[in-house]
Amino acid sequence: MDQHADFRTTLPVDVVAELQPGGEALWDLRPSAYGGPEIRLAMLAGDVVAPRDVSVFPALRCAGPGEGLSLRPQLTRDHDLVLRTADTVLGRP
Repeated sequence: MDQHADFRTTLPVDVVAELQPGGEALWDLRPSAYGGPEIRLAMLAGDVVAPRDVSVFPALRCAGPGEGLSLRPQLTRDHDLVLRTADTVLGRP
């Protein structure tokens, strides 16, 4: 956590690209500190009527096992944070 109590973490994109099974995949994000229990990342959506309308995350495009890979965090219907990956052609939207 930083001085504002914000939690930050880094996702090893190269490892995700290496393990990408091809096509589209959903990855559960469950960090673990120093080999401790895994914690599921989620969003509390108490007062948000339509969380999908306010929780849109940008996609990251990078080199992958094929030509390219698109990675986008998203929330499930249960408000869990997952990573959606998909094969793409680099240079195309």
